[in-house]
Amino acid sequence: MGILRSSRVRVAGFACAGALILLSGACSENAGQTERQTPVEGQTTESGAVLSVSAREYAFVPDRLQVRPGQVAELRLKNDGSKEHSLSVYEDDGYSEPVEGATVATAAPGETEAVSLNPPGGSNELYFRCEIHHEMTGTIEIGPDAAARR
Repeated sequence: MGILRSSRVRVAGFACAGALILLSGACSENAGQTERQTPVEGQTTESGAVLSVSAREYAFVPDRLQVRPGQVAELRLKNDGSKEHSLSVYEDDGYSEPVEGATVATAAPGETEAVSLNPPGGSNELYFRCEIHHEMTGTIEIGPDAAARR
């Protein structure tokens, strides 16, 4: 009788463990969602890509981002430095032609600010910089196979 009882306890234990695994998956915040591979830098959202940039004294990390033509992206600036930083996107490397609506508000240390970036047609590359520290610069590559060249 002891062997039969021991087997029942083990089976019940395995059944409980299996049920807990199934329940933990069903209760997770990603339950029922399909994880997608991101074709460009950052995460994919329903509206496009999320491009994340960290500002430190005195550089952006990363300083090179990628997006596909016509893909709207959320551009996030996280200030990991001790000074205020901003980010503005331009069509030219002389920083004289700003991309409409693509200026991130100044972020205080520890804060994150974001803006929607809709790359203008006909551009292969955009340029960004901190408006407070002009030596902080970077580029956004635009191309159909931008992710493939990573």
